[in-house]
Amino acid sequence: MALERGARITRGIRPTVRATSLAKPDHSPVSAADYAVQAVTARLLEDLDPSVSLIAEEDAGALRGMENAGLRSAVVKAVRRFLPAADEANVLDWVDRGRSDRPAPRRYWTLDPVDGTKAFIGRGQYAVALALIEAGQVVLGGLACPELSLGADGRVVRSRTSGGIILLASAGEGTWLRSLRGRVWRRVSVSAIDDSRRARMLISVETAHLDPDWLRGVRSHLGIRRAPTRMDSQAKFGLLAAGAFDLILRLPRREEPEKIWDYAASDVIVHEAGGVVTDLHGNRLRFDSGAILPNPSGLIATSPNLHPLVLGAVRAVKVGRG
Repeated sequence: MALERGARITRGIRPTVRATSLAKPDHSPVSAADYAVQAVTARLLEDLDPSVSLIAEEDAGALRGMENAGLRSAVVKAVRRFLPAADEANVLDWVDRGRSDRPAPRRYWTLDPVDGTKAFIGRGQYAVALALIEAGQVVLGGLACPELSLGADGRVVRSRTSGGIILLASAGEGTWLRSLRGRVWRRVSVSAIDDSRRARMLISVETAHLDPDWLRGVRSHLGIRRAPTRMDSQAKFGLLAAGAFDLILRLPRREEPEKIWDYAASDVIVHEAGGVVTDLHGNRLRFDSGAILPNPSGLIATSPNLHPLVLGAVRAVKVGRG
């Protein structure tokens, strides 16, 4: 329910999103949709079990400022479509229920209300990402990708009428996919190819997330001739889990702190689909340190067949580059 409502909120706000967004201190954008999805999700999770905390991307600090009254009004209006009795104070408090500046408890939710806000504003791919973490392990995760669908042949479909997809995964129960407009779930799994030369690769649109020389060297090492597909957000991991692509690489230009909400839902979705997600040293991602992911920057997500080959290529090319 939370993911579906999040998708509906984003679709309602997207036509006017350029007028309802601002820049955060790190210069990344935040929109009315980010705040509204976080507020509604926080309220739903609180109703479900108030003892389970939430660690999410946004806080209401900037939203409370007098200079952002217009944005605040847009957020409240969006929330009221689902929670009609909500007032401004309620909405701000619900957003702040997800404040990330605190240690992680043993059991908590983590939310990225709009993963890929820049793409959301620019009409690219984005996702609503929610995950439940227990003792540092992701035990439940979901992605709603309102602009992404898969055709009967497994190819990506992106159009206003495609309906979007939702993926859910629970530890030990596999990964399941359905249309956001449908009710029929189907189990999905990563591709089984073992020839790296045939790998269909996904990379980020953001140039800071990718060292082009490193990527070029890895592709050459693996014999991959097909150009990688660029895509924003955790929607990439949904496609990997469904077998539509074979490899996701994140080879950053520099070491930067990563946040748990950027990976938690995708981690369990890929693993439960039979895939592997690790850092560039081959280690599983850790979710036991609050909002910050303690792993070093960089990521490999692929099938068990390809992971040793890709990890070896990443290491060999990095050593060769010094």
